[in-house]
Amino acid sequence: MKNKNSGFKEISISLNKIQDCKFYCNLDFKCNREALEEGKLPYKILVKWNFSYNLEEDLFNIDLSVGYEEFDTQALILEAENRFVFHVKDLRSLVKIQNENSFSLEVDFLPTLINIAIGTMRGIIYSRTGSSSLSEFPLPMMSMNELINNAQSQVIK
Repeated sequence: MKNKNSGFKEISISLNKIQDCKFYCNLDFKCNREALEEGKLPYKILVKWNFSYNLEEDLFNIDLSVGYEEFDTQALILEAENRFVFHVKDLRSLVKIQNENSFSLEVDFLPTLINIAIGTMRGIIYSRTGSSSLSEFPLPMMSMNELINNAQSQVIK
């Protein structure tokens, strides 16, 4: 529905399901407390995602992968992959298919969905890392613009 005063289109979105795809955590990893106190993470964070959709069922999926690697050795510390399934009312009217690997959106709701997925992933990582040193710093806040510009993303139909 269009808001006559603002020109914005209202969209109904709900998070339908979270599917656990992969989780690995090196519980022997010890965070460098000195670096953390200086506001520096002792590891590199890699974020990747893929998009897919099912227009018949009004479902939009984000497959989100978060990895932590040591700076020096590139050793994998943590890897979490989940599929976030969103129900988007009347998705067909919002997606414009350009070709088999690309689409555009009538209304750009991707930043909202990515924020929901990353926030949920933060909680998943926190709950899964338990008493390890990683549980104290599960996933830092990220600039959405920087994340979108720098992340490796791919569209899968």
